[in-house]
Amino acid sequence: MKSPVTYADWADLFERYGKGEDVLEEMSSGHFHLDAGTAERFYAKAEEAYKTRKKIWLDQYQRNFNLQHIKTIEELEFVLHNNKKTLAVLAKFAHSKSLPSELRKNFSNDFTGFVNDFKKNLKDNTPKDNKEREKMLIVINSFSFCEFQHNQSAEEIPNPNPSARRKFIF
Repeated sequence: MKSPVTYADWADLFERYGKGEDVLEEMSSGHFHLDAGTAERFYAKAEEAYKTRKKIWLDQYQRNFNLQHIKTIEELEFVLHNNKKTLAVLAKFAHSKSLPSELRKNFSNDFTGFVNDFKKNLKDNTPKDNKEREKMLIVINSFSFCEFQHNQSAEEIPNPNPSARRKFIF
């Protein structure tokens, strides 16, 4: 496993991640120093990979949900559990310490909103005439990714090139 250090390494890594490949371990061992010439392209590639992976998850969730007509609490728990496992990859990417801090913050905020929108959509589409609706709502409310959001510790490596210290060469 080669640690990504150049823009080309990271671009390849983001492309592979966007296609569904598990590259998080490789990503966590890499680093990249942003400069004025690559910062915008790096951010664009990372965002494209994140959005593509999010779309893959949504498509997979939609397929799972359509295949199983959820009528019981057990069926709902099963579908949510399976989808939570695959959503964990997206959460780890969004909270990855190898990404620049402002990009990680943007992804983390987007991911939190994404999960909240997902839960709201599930609640809104829970059949009102289902006798287990209350239990289903409790299960949906328990669906969260707090363990990833609070995983950022004091040992976090700060971004060595914050935007305030960028060098512009004319």
